[in-house]
Amino acid sequence: MYRSKEHVCGTLQGYTNRKLGCGFLSSKDKTQKDQVMRNVRRISSATGASRTTMLVFSFLAAVLIYLCSQAAPALYRYYELESQAVAMARRGSIVSDQEILTRLSGLIKQHRIPANPHDITIYRGPYEIEISLDYNVPVTVPWVEGERTLYTFEFHLRVRESISLERQRY
Repeated sequence: MYRSKEHVCGTLQGYTNRKLGCGFLSSKDKTQKDQVMRNVRRISSATGASRTTMLVFSFLAAVLIYLCSQAAPALYRYYELESQAVAMARRGSIVSDQEILTRLSGLIKQHRIPANPHDITIYRGPYEIEISLDYNVPVTVPWVEGERTLYTFEFHLRVRESISLERQRY
């Protein structure tokens, strides 16, 4: 039967107080005391595995939190850039390619997105406009000899909107 450490220690404390209060310990009492002490040691050694497990899971949780803290801003910047590209593509019939490039380049510089503004491609067809941009965001950790890359997020921005005659009236 498994007993908790507190139960065993309480039993040991009560046991020694009763026996030592009388002023003598028989050999049977010493054997029982030794048995109780072995149980206490066994329970103490079993908690060591729990501490190691908690350290490992704490380390893994810290790494996960770090990765999420690095990924969240990159994802926010991507969706901000995508929403601006969608807005510009919807107004594609009244906005020139140069104005689209200027606004998206300004957003790339403002949010410090690691992309080259010259990599933005704009394709205009007779009835549609497509804006695309590919870039990578590395997740790095400080290391002894500089920084080490843990993971690289690859972003592929593709926005395609149709240009209709109704939108040209605006």
